[in-house]
Amino acid sequence: FGTNYYWGAGVYCYAASPTILGNIITANSAPQGTASRYGYGSGIACLESDATITRTLIAANSGYGGGGIMTEVGRARITDNVICSNSAVMGGGALLFSGAQFLNNTVVGNSAQFAGHIYASSDAFGQCLITDNILCNATNGGGIYVDSADKITQMAFNDVWNNTGGDCVGVTNRTGLNGN
Repeated sequence: FGTNYYWGAGVYCYAASPTILGNIITANSAPQGTASRYGYGSGIACLESDATITRTLIAANSGYGGGGIMTEVGRARITDNVICSNSAVMGGGALLFSGAQFLNNTVVGNSAQFAGHIYASSDAFGQCLITDNILCNATNGGGIYVDSADKITQMAFNDVWNNTGGDCVGVTNRTGLNGN
């Protein structure tokens, strides 16, 4: 009671599966958790969506969760994007809940109090796959966070380095494992 949630200050996909191709999504702002107002997916929010997001610049967006992108339930496919200079309380670059494929992205210079670049959590509703990405130079919050109860998120062939707060937070450092 009394809490307001806001989704997708730039683009909002609910129970739809658009293809977002070759766009610039920048400078969107959502509530950052003050006065019981929380904004998720400040650049792009995909809920119950199989959206395809590719060859898009997602930059300088800010909010509470998923400064650049937020997905929850579904099989969103996020590929070949540049995700940079976004900020949030959690998941500065991306917040992935219950399924998403995060492939071949360059994620740089994002910031969060918790999980500077990527926060991922898989469960019975969906599995997250994080593969072939460059994750570097988070200015706060670390490179990647996988929920400690999550045993099914898959990470392979990522290049993760030079992130303030650590490269792998809340998860065993996977450098040297599965091509990371």
